[in-house]
Amino acid sequence: KDCAWVAKKPDIRCDVEPDTAEECQASCGTCPTPVPTAAPTVGPVCDGECCDSMSYRKNGIDHKDCAWVAKKPDIRCDVEPDTAEECQASCGTCPTPVPTAAPTVGPVCDGECCDSMSYRKNGIDHKDCAWVA
Repeated sequence: KDCAWVAKKPDIRCDVEPDTAEECQASCGTCPTPVPTAAPTVGPVCDGECCDSMSYRKNGIDHKDCAWVAKKPDIRCDVEPDTAEECQASCGTCPTPVPTAAPTVGPVCDGECCDSMSYRKNGIDHKDCAWVA
């Protein structure tokens, strides 16, 4: 006799033998209640590569973090001198990225055949292979 047999009459069969309810937990409805786990850790709020500090707490008060600041940024970002620095994404104080030079464009290739990088029709700078195409 197995748990499928117990499941046919659980009201009677789960109490017959002391270990039946333990061995056939699903059939007897005696599965243990899962222990709640801690809430998942939430990552920082980010705006591109600019992120809020995960350690900031206004005056060391645990619930007054950057998420708290983000609920009323117009008021809270100016209260403490370090708030806007620590909670840049929430306060909208992320530094402006420094523009980089335009990427260098490589040759256009079709399999092993590539356009010349130096070709210029009649030596005119903008009349390269892309201009011809």
